[in-house]
Amino acid sequence: MSIIHVNHIKKYLHDAFSDSIDLSDVKTAHESEIERCFLTRSQAAFALTHYAGADHSDATAAITDGTHDNGIDALFYNTEEHTLYLVQSKWSSKGTGSIDSETALKVKKGFEDLINERFENFNDRIRALRPTIETAVENINTQYRILLVHTGTIELGDESQEILDQLKSDINDVSEVLLISPITQEHLHRIIATGTYGEPINLDVHLRHWGYVDDPYRAYYGEVNADDIARWLSDHHTKLFDPNIRSFLGNTEINTDVMATLRDRPEHFWYYNNGITVLCSTVQKKPKGTDRDIGEFSCSDVAIVNGAQTVGAISQAFSSYPEAVSKAKVMARFISLEDAPSTFAREVTRATNTQNRIGRKDFVSLDPEQSRLQTELRLEGIRYAYKSGEAVESDETGFDLAEATTARAVSQTSVDLAVQAKREVGKLWEDVEKPPYKRLFNPSVTGLCLWRTVQLVRAIDRTLSEWAAEMTGRDRLFVIHGNRFLQNEIIARLDLTDIDEPDFDLTRRIDQLPDIAARLIPEVAPMSAQLFGDSVYPAPLFKNRSKCQELSDNLPW
Repeated sequence: MSIIHVNHIKKYLHDAFSDSIDLSDVKTAHESEIERCFLTRSQAAFALTHYAGADHSDATAAITDGTHDNGIDALFYNTEEHTLYLVQSKWSSKGTGSIDSETALKVKKGFEDLINERFENFNDRIRALRPTIETAVENINTQYRILLVHTGTIELGDESQEILDQLKSDINDVSEVLLISPITQEHLHRIIATGTYGEPINLDVHLRHWGYVDDPYRAYYGEVNADDIARWLSDHHTKLFDPNIRSFLGNTEINTDVMATLRDRPEHFWYYNNGITVLCSTVQKKPKGTDRDIGEFSCSDVAIVNGAQTVGAISQAFSSYPEAVSKAKVMARFISLEDAPSTFAREVTRATNTQNRIGRKDFVSLDPEQSRLQTELRLEGIRYAYKSGEAVESDETGFDLAEATTARAVSQTSVDLAVQAKREVGKLWEDVEKPPYKRLFNPSVTGLCLWRTVQLVRAIDRTLSEWAAEMTGRDRLFVIHGNRFLQNEIIARLDLTDIDEPDFDLTRRIDQLPDIAARLIPEVAPMSAQLFGDSVYPAPLFKNRSKCQELSDNLPW
């Protein structure tokens, strides 16, 4: 890489963004400073278009670079992926250097201030995005991705790597919430040179144990190395997916399972995963390789139409444990559209994405205890929907399995299942034959007890919402992200010994909630700071079983 490549990048940025980058805050600066600001900002916008799936106007509107940006030069929330992208952009006309330790510390502080909603530490551009940031930070499913984009040749120096690795370790306490992606001169130039920004994607694919079908349309199938797929996404990102389907949705129940398999049992991945479907304008077998053990294929104008979640999970897993992922194989189909009718691509896309999927929740329908609870509640005039597809017409007279499971989890005497309900409620349905499921649903649980518990948890939710509405910043996040923990703590302070009795006074217990909350809530954040430090981020804290148990044990009453 050289100054020539930097000039290629520079020309591209001027061609793509010359009329759309806001430079009003530097209009009186020296010409060289204006040019540096333009290149820094347009580089950040380009990174968002390629890596975050932002369109041109959204990417340029996301620029926050300027005085008091706190290390964040652009900020964009992809609502479909539930991913908040933060960009640090550095431009060097010489094409040297990297993200130095000073910049890494700024990025670390800026990220920590952002996720703790310390908006007073940011400029007006970031404060203007406050509603978007609050929506992202308060969403338990949000992932964060920091893009470190620069025209140097070294991804990160040792000191910078250490600083950012520590940040990842602090945030990724129990799950992969934060990703940090260095984007160098090489990455930028390859994206531009290969035309992936606006041009079709062409791939050379290695298929093991391959086969083909000829009638009615040509297609090849076989095994692809998972690390090859990770590199496809690294090179082409969201453009790799057909625009008619969803992109990677982050840490959903299924994606978490996929990543766990890649980490722990990569050799089993081929057996557990449904694979991916790729549409191509043409697929050509290369002469190299004459048997079916391995073949090389040239695929033009490719788009993944089924398997976006698999590809995204592979990419995310590869960034954390590449050695394990390199052992995994993925079943893949490459369908040629060369001789197919014009409607065929859309038909394949629709069909492969609308087949019924069976999730953990569906296996709960096999448990006779659920049928018993539904019957008991029906006699009380309450609708209990525990099967997929069943609907609840009104909260006044009904609830579903997810709400029932959460209510049972937070009403246990220990905090462990409340934490699991916060992390991933679906794990509580993983095996209906053993705990933790059997702790929640067993013959001792009556329909009346379940309904009253649901009503009680709803009332606690209303109380917590009232508190959150009056709070700001970090204190507010403790109530929002700590909702399951607080529900468990509040219920522990209620007398529910006769909840199964006909004359149980639910209204009296609900009336006690404001007083309990007023004593409990102000104690949680200070005790957390005392035990774990005042910079711990509430979202991962309340997904950590041992820390929540320690916090619970140390609350003053």
